[in-house]
Amino acid sequence: MNPSQSAVVQFKDNQDEEYGEWLARNPSGFVVNDRGRGNYLLIHRGEGLRCIRQSGKNHTNPRAVSTKVCSPDRAALETWCVREFRRGPQPCKHCFPI
Repeated sequence: MNPSQSAVVQFKDNQDEEYGEWLARNPSGFVVNDRGRGNYLLIHRGEGLRCIRQSGKNHTNPRAVSTKVCSPDRAALETWCVREFRRGPQPCKHCFPI
């Protein structure tokens, strides 16, 4: 995978359209929810986010800082989390069942 394919992209509140477009272009990509300062990091499979695909909405809380951090490369996304927050994301139990 070349560097442009493994790029990590962030979507803030009010970027629902851009976020939906990224999901459409990267159906097998990965998404980390960050609800501010790395306090809540949960990684999802892009293909597992059916509710977001159907509505095209970011589903962020307008009263809280929330960011979607995305990449087609799970390892690149996990490395980004460790670099930014000194810890990796927890896997979503729906997207990564045991």
